[in-house]
Amino acid sequence: RTFIGGPLTLIWRKNYEKDDKWFRAKTVLKVQQPFQVLIEGVCGASYEGDIGVDDISFTPGCQLQMTATLPPFVYSTTQSPYCNATHSHCLQNIRQCIPKDQFCNFNIECVDQTDELSCPPTCAFEQKRLCFWTNDLKQKLIWDFGNGTTSSISTGQST
Repeated sequence: RTFIGGPLTLIWRKNYEKDDKWFRAKTVLKVQQPFQVLIEGVCGASYEGDIGVDDISFTPGCQLQMTATLPPFVYSTTQSPYCNATHSHCLQNIRQCIPKDQFCNFNIECVDQTDELSCPPTCAFEQKRLCFWTNDLKQKLIWDFGNGTTSSISTGQST
């Protein structure tokens, strides 16, 4: 992506392999501005659901800037011809209108999830917000909130 909180572009994907071997992947990133590469691994359903990532490299012409930051993603506030004055449209689907107060409310209302993309960073687990953690609805592991005592130090609550 080229903006903090901006839309992601899938460059490469490998899934549903059952061989215990490495796969080589090579891709070309045609980006002329600073960008961020995200690598995501999703656990499989059994003990065979493993992933390994090794030897990531960039060509010498690509200058790594480990301390640089991307510009923030700015959501357009231009009124959509499809929405009334109290609603705004989703970024990738301008025909989907949601109330303006439902943008940046930590709930996804837009099908494309863009109502939560350009929100200012906030984090308060005490207010039962996930902050930058997300639940992948396709997986069985779901982040949840809890509080209480534990039987030993440095452990979490029993579920």
